[in-house]
Amino acid sequence: MGQIKGETMKIIQKQAEEAVISVDKIRKQNGDAVKRIDEIQKPIDNTIVDTIIEGIDIVRTFKMGEVEVRALRSVNVRIRRGEFIAIMGPSGSGKTTLLNQLGLLDTPNSGKILIDGTDTSRLSDSEKGKFRLHNLGYVFQDYALLPELNAMENVYISLMMQGKSKTECESAAAEILSAVGLGDRLQQLPSKMSGGQQQRVSIARALAHSPEVLFADEPCANLDSETSKEVLDLFEKFNQEKRQTIVMVTHEEWHAEYADRVIRLKDGIVQE
Repeated sequence: MGQIKGETMKIIQKQAEEAVISVDKIRKQNGDAVKRIDEIQKPIDNTIVDTIIEGIDIVRTFKMGEVEVRALRSVNVRIRRGEFIAIMGPSGSGKTTLLNQLGLLDTPNSGKILIDGTDTSRLSDSEKGKFRLHNLGYVFQDYALLPELNAMENVYISLMMQGKSKTECESAAAEILSAVGLGDRLQQLPSKMSGGQQQRVSIARALAHSPEVLFADEPCANLDSETSKEVLDLFEKFNQEKRQTIVMVTHEEWHAEYADRVIRLKDGIVQE
């Protein structure tokens, strides 16, 4: 692949080195932390449990001036390994808030999030970061690609942060980009791509490290119907062929038809 821009590479390498140093310090200072980090890093045993995510009595409130908004009200959800879940509901119902809790992008005021049996409420912020890095993948509606990096580099950078070798990063990035139909656009910059192609790069980046769960927050919001179908077909492909667990927020009923099950929210409450 082409040479990643010098300054960007230095920043990435520095962050990766700091992450390794941070883990080493924890290992030396705290025996309990060693146990937790080893648990986070160990391969998932698919025979242990069928439930991959469980949310127990999740409450999330926000302050808006003097007003307290209850975005989630004692929400309980259970997601099985390999399920394709759609989260739906009116605007302001708590869809993205729930996704952020389940994906460890935010912390509930009360309640627990269990992922593959790990009680994430017991993890420190740094441990949560490491857990996300190794076990979870994210796709957002705005793609979130680095504009100065080409398709290969945008995927490569996420793998590099996991401490993989250059050869491993290049091989995995090329393989996943080919899998999403961009094998002939490895060197193309985001500015030269359509919205659908940029979202494919985003999906490739999220799936490159084979996450246990892929979270997608309205991934087709900025796409037309035809391109949306292409993206959803990709999700369906990975769900069916790789048994990829997917949790997706959407407003569109026809998007939800791709899912195995729909979780519907209204006013922060799951509708049975």
